[in-house]
Order: sequence, then structure tokens, then C-alpha cells
Amino acid sequence: MIKQRSILSTLKRYTHSKRLNAVSSLSHEVILNEDKNEDPRNLSAAESQLIDNLPIFKNVTITPSTPSSLKVKQEYVQVKISFLKPLFGTTSQPLLGYNLPRNSKSPFIDTHKSQGINRLSVTKLLTKSWCELRFTYDMYAQAGLQIQPPPDKFLTSGTSIHGSLETALHPGLLDWNLEHDLFDVWFDSLLKMANLFQGGQCREIIAHGYVNSNDLTLLDGDMDVTDEDDVLISGVIDHLTLRGKDVRLFPDVNDIGALLMELDKHRELIKGDTNILVSDVKTRSINRLPTQGTVLKATKLQLMYYKFFLKSFGLNQESTYKKLLVNAQRRGIDVDAPIDPMKLLNFMISSNGFLNDDMRKMRDGFDIGFPLFDNENSSNNNNDAEFNMSNIPSIDSEVGVNNNILEKYEEFMTSWTRPVNLKYFAARMSQFYYNIGQLISDELMVEYYHKNENFHNILFKYDNKMLKEHVTDSGKYWFGKRDIEPIKPNLKNFKIFCKNCDYSHVCSWRIEGEKKCKELGQDLLNLNETD
Repeated sequence: MIKQRSILSTLKRYTHSKRLNAVSSLSHEVILNEDKNEDPRNLSAAESQLIDNLPIFKNVTITPSTPSSLKVKQEYVQVKISFLKPLFGTTSQPLLGYNLPRNSKSPFIDTHKSQGINRLSVTKLLTKSWCELRFTYDMYAQAGLQIQPPPDKFLTSGTSIHGSLETALHPGLLDWNLEHDLFDVWFDSLLKMANLFQGGQCREIIAHGYVNSNDLTLLDGDMDVTDEDDVLISGVIDHLTLRGKDVRLFPDVNDIGALLMELDKHRELIKGDTNILVSDVKTRSINRLPTQGTVLKATKLQLMYYKFFLKSFGLNQESTYKKLLVNAQRRGIDVDAPIDPMKLLNFMISSNGFLNDDMRKMRDGFDIGFPLFDNENSSNNNNDAEFNMSNIPSIDSEVGVNNNILEKYEEFMTSWTRPVNLKYFAARMSQFYYNIGQLISDELMVEYYHKNENFHNILFKYDNKMLKEHVTDSGKYWFGKRDIEPIKPNLKNFKIFCKNCDYSHVCSWRIEGEKKCKELGQDLLNLNETD
């Protein structure tokens, strides 16, 4: 990026001299301002046009200072603080306090369950990745105001890098302008997990687990979800990589059922010399690692949660299947509702026939080879579950699929014996999760990116004791069993953590803490003088 102001200032200095008629290095005429009464610091219209046409400005994106974006951010912060003061306000002065609101039931109930959200994310469990007090203010403000924060250039850049890494490995669906829903998410993860065993890696894989809000423990793989006390914890894993002698196990198997059969047949052999590395991608605005210990610890914990989820999936396929269905139901989704036939056709074509054999079995009423799902489908086989693909409207030529491809799918354009619903995708996902869980390594990795360059990686070992301690501590916070625990009150922390905080100027924890630190410093000086 080129700073417009500095370049213009340099060019203005050239125009101050009436003797200068040309800039030889650029071979452009300089038009001089001949009006003696006009401020020579101002460029004329002709001069401005000339500068705009200079080669140095060609194909350059100028990012001017935008006071409006700063104003939007300031207004957003002020709205948050105005909302928070009645909840966190102190009695002595107009500052925000550092205890949970007096009428709080728990942060989970206050900010999530009261909004109809019966789940948490892994990243939200990491309440101390920066400052738990700031985290709390943000949670309550976002839940109460129902507004999104202004765009953040660093977050936008990070999202772009994640997206480019994912797109380079996974092309995505045909764009038919269909409504996005959980079918898309599960189908996407299904293909990506298959790609792990076909091509050796995959990106952006969903995973989840459950934490019991009473005993503050994670449910292991063979433990069923019993009631609302088991809170859904969801996450997205950035990168899975096969490591071993042959990292492309079945590159030529392009049928979902056949691929799963190969994995079952060779599982013990594969486990002998192959494992799966779980990685998280962290983007940086500069080519340097973070220096704050809390940030690195949070990243490690995030990966430990993912490893625990995947390892649990490798213990029991039927339990994983049930937990996937609970996941959907917690989002208010009917797992028996059939998929939009147009969307299913999109999936079949986008996956280049990967689902075709399974779809023939569903069409004709045969089992796919996952007993729990097959038995449910067999016992519920009735007219109410009719699924008809013959009603698909004609496909517009603009969707990018030629007639020769469409003809290959004519056999499916009929009434099916068994409907395709989320249960089908849960069944196949649970089988892939099982195979992944069998191979998960105890070694985890953080991948650091600046722009699109992977400039550093950190490998470390899974620590089950550390994870359990964090589940307990974070669970106590979320489920109302402890109060907020801000950063330790010392000048170094206040300088690092409070510098760019939205709430710094109204935070009683910082203001009181800095005052006490200064008083302590003066007391030590006085003590030294009396010795």
C-alpha cells in the first residue's frame, strides 16, 4: 500500500518552484500554479489530474484515512457501555464493576439460554484467552443489544486466509442459489473427511462434544446425552493431516460405501504406521509470534478440546450418531425432515458420483450398512416418508451443468422408497468420525500465518489433566459457580491488556488497580527513605 498523503506532499514541494517545468525521471510536464493570490500548498484541478495520471499511481489501491469508520467504532463502544452500566455499574462512580450482575443466574443463562441458544462454542469456553472481564462485557452487550460489532480489518484478513486455504483444497458445491442449511454443513464435512483418506488432508471440519453443567466434565465417546444439563459444545477444526508411510490411502476409491469398507478392512494395518495430526491456523498481522502466555495457552486448549472430541468419536459409532442428532435437535431442526430434492441432486453432481451407490440403495429400499440407521429406516418405512425426486424443476442452463451430466442422474428422478434426511448424513459422518478417532495423534500443532505464508509451526503434546482443569474452571464461570476473574492487577498487565480495550476508560478494575500500584510504589519509596 502507498500512503497518499506522503506522496502528495512530495509532489507539492515540486510545484512550489516556478523554475521546475518537468520531472525528468517521470517524463511528465508539471503544470504550475500561476495565481499569486492562491495558497501554493493547494493543488489546482489540472495538477491533481496530472498526479492521478502518473505511473506511480497506476493500479495502486489507496486506503485513505476513514474518520467515519472510527466514528462508527466509537459510537458502537458508547452504545455497549451505556447498555452495560445498569448491569455492571458501581455505586461510587460511573464506572463498570468487575462482578457478575446482581440478578445474574449464570453467564450461560443470561447470554445464551435466555436468547434460545442452548449451546456454546469451544472458543467461548476460552474466557481467559485475553481478559475474562472484557470477555464478559462483550458477551452481555452482544446478547442484550443483538447487534454485530463493526468490521475489523484483522479479523477480515484472517477469515480471508482461512477461506483461501480451504478453497485451495476443497472446491465446494455447484452454485445453484439454494438456501444454506445444516444439510450443506454436514455434506461438506462428509466430503472433507473422505478427502482426508483419499488425499491425505482436509480443512474446516466440524466437531462437537458435550459438557455436563452440574459436574463440569466432558462426556466421553460412549456416554449418551441424557438431558439439558449436557450442554452442546461445537467447534470447527482448521486442519487434519495424515502422517505415515502412505498419506494417500485410497485415492482411487470414489464411492462412499466402498471407502468406508476399505477403512474397516484395513483399519488395524493403517493404525500401525499412520496417525492424524490436528492443527489450528492462527493468522497474524505481523510476521511474529504472540508474546502473551494466555494467548498461546488458549490456542493449545482449543486444540485439546478438538482432540478430545475426535478421540471420543473413535470409541463408539452408535453413540456418535446419536450425539449428532442431538446436535441438530438442539438447533431446533427436525432430523426426519427430507432434504430438498434439488439440493440432493446438487450434492450428487458436486461430489462426482461419490454418493450415487448409497442413493440407489435409499431409492430402492436397501440398507447402507449402518445398522442403527438401517433399522430405523426399515421400521419407519411408510407412505408418510415418501421422497420424490421426479418433481425437480427443469434446471436452468446458467447453473453450469450440461445435459450429458444430467442424463447420468435420470435414474434417480423417481419416487424413492426411503427418504434422505439428516439421519443419513449423521450415519455416514459417525463412521468417518470413528475412523478418524482411531488414528488421532497425541501431538497437536499450531500453524501461524502472515498474509498467505505459513511462517512458523508449534508442536506440543496433549495434556488431559490441563484440559480437565480448564473444563472445570470455564464451566464454573459459564454455569454460575464462580465470579469473573480479571487479569492479575499489575502495571505490566494493565499496559499490555488494557491498551486497546473498549472499556479501559470506564473499567474500575484497571483504574483502581493502577491507583493501588502507584500507592504501593510510593509506599516502597517512603520505606526505603526511612531505612
